[in-house]
Amino acid sequence: MYANISCVILSGGKSSRMGQNKALMKIGNQSLIEIMYGKVKGLFREILISSNSPHEYSFLNIPIVPDLVQNKGPIAGIYSGLKSAKNDRVFFISCDIPLMTPELIKS
Repeated sequence: MYANISCVILSGGKSSRMGQNKALMKIGNQSLIEIMYGKVKGLFREILISSNSPHEYSFLNIPIVPDLVQNKGPIAGIYSGLKSAKNDRVFFISCDIPLMTPELIKS
């Protein structure tokens, strides 16, 4: 486990192409955000979700980081994650890569 590296799952997209919140779309019985959280939860002590709709993720019981600067895209989520993380080192990952593996993250 990486105790000195925080993990921020980026899930703040506008969903303009998908027409709905992509992070909450399901593959089988799990949403993309649940799948990604499952991949990182055994690797990092601190895990945050970057999103401007915290109420949509309350079922996960994970701290939500809203954008500190509005309407600036993913860079705003990265900035907010860096400001909110407890550690100086932060690993960022998107919510929409369900084929990511813990082994690849470790490498």
